[in-house]
Amino acid sequence: KNTFFGPYTGERHRSAERADQSGYAWVIEDDAGNIYDYVDASDPHRSNWLRYVNSPIRKEDENLTAIQFNGEVYYRTLRNIKAGEELFVHYGDEYARELAIHSFDNSIENQTIVQSLLSPPSIASLQTEQL
Repeated sequence: KNTFFGPYTGERHRSAERADQSGYAWVIEDDAGNIYDYVDASDPHRSNWLRYVNSPIRKEDENLTAIQFNGEVYYRTLRNIKAGEELFVHYGDEYARELAIHSFDNSIENQTIVQSLLSPPSIASLQTEQL
């Protein structure tokens, strides 16, 4: 439990349209919830093994949660994982609807951890760092 995998790697871009078409893109948001980047793992040559983690069909199968830390996406284990057990992360309600998978609420505990401990830098600080 509480083991981290990542970061999730892929091409960085700012196109919502490309991200929506990809099926492998995570949204990166600032502290205020504004989208400032996407990390898109659709190209297997520019990504890592985390792109192969599937979305669970049932809540009880979910064993990872996606979090942001310093503008990167990581997966954190929600419980101990047995050897050979498939990894599952909930990609969100919109993704579930598109695949006709019954959506379920993500853990309030996990959302609180992400919001209070693991927030990415703001857009202003990113622009300053890039200069």
